[in-house]
Amino acid sequence: MNKGINEQITKELYSAYFYVGMAAYAASLSLNGIANWFKVQAGEEVQHATKFMNYITEQAGRSS
Repeated sequence: MNKGINEQITKELYSAYFYVGMAAYAASLSLNGIANWFKVQAGEEVQHATKFMNYITEQAGRSS
């Protein structure tokens, strides 16, 4: 089960990274509202990953 959760953590953090890149691109086009939306989405993805990491820690597993 740890393997599956770790894979999901990776996906969540990849999504956050992708959203940050899109936010930077939108900001470069002066699309500040869209850039902010992407930043919010990135934050949500990091929160998801953190919840999974906390779960693994609570279960005395390893998140790698």
